Amino acid sequence: MLEPLEGKIKPCLIHSDLWDENSAANETTGKPFVFDPTTLYAHNEHEIGNWRAVRHRLSRKEYVEQYKRCFPPDEPVEERNDRNLLYSLRFDLSAAVLIPGSDPREM
Repeated sequence: MLEPLEGKIKPCLIHSDLWDENSAANETTGKPFVFDPTTLYAHNEHEIGNWRAVRHRLSRKEYVEQYKRCFPPDEPVEERNDRNLLYSLRFDLSAAVLIPGSDPREM
């Protein structure tokens, strides 16, 4: 899945644990902010691997589409979903190990 990107990925600094519970809005200004990063220098598409899980509000289509507008998928675009599945494994495996009775354990 990553071979077509070999030598073409431009790593960037990502939050790496961006999900509903690590994001909020300022009560006064309404501006969004994020916290509790597990900062990582990686492919930007890794950032939304955690959003694949339907257990998160950020998995809703409007969030993913807005992210893709700001950070367009790399070529080959038709394999973006496959890469997203690969990047989501880290989060699903963690949930399966750390959260008894979680959906990933059943999967």
